[in-house]
Amino acid sequence: MCFGNQETGRKETTSTANPAVASAATGNLSFVQNLRDQGFKPYEGPQVANFSDQQKNSFGLTDAIVGNGTGDASKALINTYSGAPAQSVNANTIASGMSPYMNEYVMRALAPQMRQMDISNAKDMAGVNSAATSAGAFGDARAGIEAANTRFNQNVQREGVIGNAYDRAFNTAIGASAQDQSNSLSAQNANANYMEQALQRALGGSSALQGLQNQQLGVAGAQNQMGQQQTARDQAELTAKYNQWLMAQQQPRQDAALVNQTVAAGANAMPASTSAVESKPDNSGLALAGSLGTTLLSAFI
Repeated sequence: MCFGNQETGRKETTSTANPAVASAATGNLSFVQNLRDQGFKPYEGPQVANFSDQQKNSFGLTDAIVGNGTGDASKALINTYSGAPAQSVNANTIASGMSPYMNEYVMRALAPQMRQMDISNAKDMAGVNSAATSAGAFGDARAGIEAANTRFNQNVQREGVIGNAYDRAFNTAIGASAQDQSNSLSAQNANANYMEQALQRALGGSSALQGLQNQQLGVAGAQNQMGQQQTARDQAELTAKYNQWLMAQQQPRQDAALVNQTVAAGANAMPASTSAVESKPDNSGLALAGSLGTTLLSAFI
């Protein structure tokens, strides 16, 4: 109540939180501040699994297979096969073999016979000369004619012997040369076939080397696949540990949020208590003045 501009009273209201709620809120605030002050803590454990021993072995095995020269050897064999020229067979003419047979062997075969013929001819000429001497006709024209006829006959006989020898030698040379040419052609054909067989073996060897290399690479691949399973298990274990670490990092914050929710629920269930204090000024002087004024006013009435 006021008299004029004077304040006649004041009322002060004080709110006091529930002690349990206030204690919980204060403790949670301190807890959250402590989390804030700790800052971010990075994960210090491994997050990616290393290659397993089997995988490492498969890597080394693969490198060894690639570098063992099998591929180069196979390539060289293929190049040998594909780059080989066509095989060829050459046949010489029979005439090319005639001259050696005719010149070399005929005169060798005739040498003894010709020697005996020369001896016989010498005896014949000696007989002619002896007969001419006995007849006293040596130096006569008849003796010369007889000697000439004897030499002519000897030459005819000699030429006949040589001609027959060459005729036989020619026939023999043809047969021998033909046989040689046949043998040469057979040998060349056989060598050509052997060369083709060798080329086929080279191609087969290349295929075998490639198959061996593929087999070895298959073994390395199987080993790598088994190693992947081990690595996957190790990775799963590391991932589980990391997830556990994440849960551990999140747990305090989840606890703080839960405490906040609990404090809020507690504040609603246990609201703060209020107290009011009212204070009034001392107006006794004003009351006396009012009473005196009323008395004076009555006197004038």
